[in-house]
Amino acid sequence: GEFLCGDRADKELQEGVECHMLAAYKLKKALNQDVVSPVGNLSHYSATMETAAEVFCNTVMTQVREHFKSGRHPIIYIEQRVDASALIGVDGCYGIVDCSVITESTLDVFDLKYGRGVLVSAEGNSQLMCYALGALGLCCDCNQIAEIRMTIVQPRRKNISTCVMNRSDLLQWGN
Repeated sequence: GEFLCGDRADKELQEGVECHMLAAYKLKKALNQDVVSPVGNLSHYSATMETAAEVFCNTVMTQVREHFKSGRHPIIYIEQRVDASALIGVDGCYGIVDCSVITESTLDVFDLKYGRGVLVSAEGNSQLMCYALGALGLCCDCNQIAEIRMTIVQPRRKNISTCVMNRSDLLQWGN
């Protein structure tokens, strides 16, 4: 990747924020929620951003549909603040999960990476694992969660990377 500073870094940061807004909108719309398109308020909107948000939405919705087909009833959180502080013993360990999908026995965590620089892998990704730990706190009974899938969606690098862990391994990592 390249090191960015000044106006170019600010522009890329703003593009990332706006792509996340667009992706959240697309997910909510796909879930039949009553939402208003943010496109008119996006100063960096482009066909590239549209495609990236669509890829993210399609990736999440494919998994949601699989849950329904398997008879599971997913609960979907979009742009949800999670806190893993208590589970890892570090104050202030929180973040915003782009999307988490929780069923009776599974947890899926999805993270959109709009950047085109460094290729990001889900395997061994501490940010994703902290998000997953925090998302466990959203579950009514996290002891029933057996499988955790953490997915990075990086459309501009044509990268979708998934890591699967069982709950006990994730908790052990957190400790």
